[in-house]
Formats: sequence, C-alpha cells, structure tokens
Amino acid sequence: MLEDWKVLLDGGELAEIRGVAQPGHAMRAQVTRGVRGSLANDGVAVIGATSLFASKRFVRFSAEGHIIEFRGRWGNLSILDGSGILLARKHSLTWEMPDGDMRIFGATALLEMAGLEYILRNPVLSAF
Repeated sequence: MLEDWKVLLDGGELAEIRGVAQPGHAMRAQVTRGVRGSLANDGVAVIGATSLFASKRFVRFSAEGHIIEFRGRWGNLSILDGSGILLARKHSLTWEMPDGDMRIFGATALLEMAGLEYILRNPVLSAF
C-alpha cells in the first residue's frame, strides 16, 4: 500500500511526497531508487542509502540546488547541507534547528511523518 504525505503550514503546502510505501523493506527499496515530491514550492527528489555502517546511511532531499541530508543513528540525527555543513540536529526526541528555514522544517516533517527515518536504522536490527 502506498501513501501520500503532505505538510501544510498557514493554509499552504510546504512539502509533499507521493506514493511512498510504509516503513519496512518496501520503503527501503523504494527510497533507495528515489521518490519525487515538492519542498517549499520546488520539485524535490528524495533518495536514501542503507548499509551496515551508520556512516554510509542517509536520506537526501535535493531541490533546486539545495541539498538537505539526514545522517546518523536512530534518534540521534544530523542535518547537513550539500557541502557537509551542519544545519540542525536531533538528540533523542528534540530537534535543534534554525528559525525560519522552511526547507529544513518541511524535510524534517516529512522524514518524521512518513517514517523515512527507518532508512537510517541498521538493516539487520530493523527486523527486530
């Protein structure tokens, strides 16, 4: 079953991804191939990679020359730009991010709501 996810803010669409599987093997395979959507009124490509090694796992939102990449372990994430500069981070359940950056907010909301954070889990341990 595929799901569409949309983030609305002040009555307008902030971010959306369409036709994403629920967290699990199907989502992992689908996001590895790539998913399309929108982010702050620009088209966005969402792609992820999974690995036994945490340093090789990521979820990347690419839109109009902007890259927002989520890396890290489950519950302790970093958001980096295309050049590796730290934009925001998550410790346990708390996000620390700059005020007013709607691209980061939209990408983070989609990651959390659609369950894309599942891709950042160790593929061996994610079965448990």
